Order: sequence, then structure tokens, then C-alpha cells
Amino acid sequence: MPPSEPIVRLGRLLDQVREAPESSRSLDIAIALELDGFERDADGLLCRRMNEGVLQVPGGSRDLLVPQYTGSLDAAADFVRRRLPDLEWACGKRQGVHVGRVQASALCVVEDDAATAPLALMAAALGALDQLARAAEDERALA
Repeated sequence: MPPSEPIVRLGRLLDQVREAPESSRSLDIAIALELDGFERDADGLLCRRMNEGVLQVPGGSRDLLVPQYTGSLDAAADFVRRRLPDLEWACGKRQGVHVGRVQASALCVVEDDAATAPLALMAAALGALDQLARAAEDERALA
């Protein structure tokens, strides 16, 4: 059975993060739209759906609302804490290479490397989300 469309899109994002040579606002926006509650309004501008409604910025660029997932270790760590709560994660450097690690389950540790620390942590987080989504899809197929 082929993977669902959300898993395919997640895989594309993961590939883009792994291959990025540096931080990228267009990649940040793609992550925000796909995985972090952002959407485009009727005018095509970014907004974020919140419990209280839609957060909008009057005037100016709404792109400023999007965290710098690929450029800020704090933003990447915040993404991991929100999207993968209670999971162990780490980011560091091994033999000159930036490495991110997320333990998705007792049996699944996702480790990835990338050009920068935020990219490495985001690659590991997206990899963990991908593994968890595939496992959930497999469970549904077997039920």
C-alpha cells in the first residue's frame, strides 16, 4: 500500500531540509504551512490558526510570524517540544558534522545530519514525525 499524501509531503520536506546548504525562509514557510498550524488567508497571506482564532499582523509581511526553524536552534527546539512532546532529543556536532537526534520510541531513534545545527535538529524531528506517521498508518491498515 503506497504512503498517504501527508506522508509523501512530509518526506519531501525532510529531503529539502537534509539537502539545504543553509537556513531558508521558503523552507521555514513550507514547514509552517504543512506542520505548524499556519495557513494562507483569502489574500494569500500567512496567518496562524490559534485556539482563540486567527493571529494576523496588520500591514507588513506576515512571513515574520513564521519561526526560523531552519535558522534558529531555539525555534527548531521549540518545534520539537511542541510537535514531539516528552520525547528525548539532542543536537550537537560529531567529527565536524552537525547532528540532530530524536528518540521517537523505545525502538526508534532518528538521527540525521545537515549543514547547520537547526537543520540537523529539524531533519531528525521530521524523520521522527515521518516514522511515527508511517507506524500509525500501518496500524490502521492492520486493524
